[in-house]
Amino acid sequence: MKKVIKSFICQILVFVFAVLGFFAGACTTVHATELNSTFTVKFVIADSTGSYPGSSLNVSMQDIMGEASTDYEVKKAASWGNTTGNVPSISVKAPTTYKISVSGLEDGYKLVNHESNSDIESSFAATNNGEKTFTWDIVANNGESKPAVTNANATSNVVADNADAESAYKEFLDTASFIQNDDAWADFLKGYSIISNVQCFGNMYSEYVDNGDKTKEEMYAEYEAMSDYDKFLWTTTYLFMADKIKKGLPQDLTYDAMLNNSACPVHGMGIGDLPKADEVIEAYEKLLKWQADYITANGCPFNFINNRSYLEEMGVSKVDDTAQKERAENAKKENEEIQKAVEELKGEEKKKGIWDDTLDSLSSNLITILILFILLGGLGYVIYLKKKNNYTDDIHEKK
Repeated sequence: MKKVIKSFICQILVFVFAVLGFFAGACTTVHATELNSTFTVKFVIADSTGSYPGSSLNVSMQDIMGEASTDYEVKKAASWGNTTGNVPSISVKAPTTYKISVSGLEDGYKLVNHESNSDIESSFAATNNGEKTFTWDIVANNGESKPAVTNANATSNVVADNADAESAYKEFLDTASFIQNDDAWADFLKGYSIISNVQCFGNMYSEYVDNGDKTKEEMYAEYEAMSDYDKFLWTTTYLFMADKIKKGLPQDLTYDAMLNNSACPVHGMGIGDLPKADEVIEAYEKLLKWQADYITANGCPFNFINNRSYLEEMGVSKVDDTAQKERAENAKKENEEIQKAVEELKGEEKKKGIWDDTLDSLSSNLITILILFILLGGLGYVIYLKKKNNYTDDIHEKK
């Protein structure tokens, strides 16, 4: 009898822990795109002219998905007019990619990158708990304050138009397109059509490609019906990059990081022995380098197949400084209204009676209460069986 009781108790405990573990796990999921960290931005600005008349300038930082924006005023007294080496800094939300622009410069002057004397950065990647220092010079608009520096490996400020992108993509296709009809490459291409890959990249295709009025289900079916070769092109030239931007992981879109991504065709896929593999790899690496330069300059990837940027695919337009400020102001007002509504709700909660609080507590812990009732019921039944058994034993002893 004792073995039966122990077995029953063990079954109850296993059930309780399993249920509690399930709901504990279900309640700890965190969305990957939350901007739940910070990134420090610093500014080192020098007046190369020695006579710039302005006293301040405004730096606007706008998350490319419109979820965060920051305006920061850099003052002369705290920057280029300061002799103690003061470096203004500000914290922004991360992880994401920001478009950056500067306004408030006096006529006849501009900012340039201190190292290369080229135009200042137009975007930057804000990583978790990271830091970036912008080093800029104020120069006359004719750019004669110091000679330009030529850097063959420079990747900043490569803002390509559609014709430039089309040329880069055509060069890749001219080299690699033969693989779609080459039997030796068939097994390699089939890897992009296995179920797990179709599910993964089909969902990306339905989310990161704008195809008019089609539903996500229709877009997924469209990707599913593509040839192995077309899936290869979509996956390796755009989709996995778009997914990194959407998830706020711009640090994963450097040239080296993309080259080592599992979706990259030259990463661990054993294509070295296939016909003209070296040529295909070289062509893809060149296209990937172009894409990395574009991402550095624009904060997002380019969709070569549709010949438009990620922002255009996602319906996010490039706006001027005035529009950015208006959006930031509207967002600020909305946040104030939300905060006010939250405070009002808190006030209403304080007015609640004891019974309302009790009902809320009961409803939020209903599953736990049910489990406790089941456990107590089981224990009660065990106690009943034990007493009944003792009572029977007593009768037998008296006999």
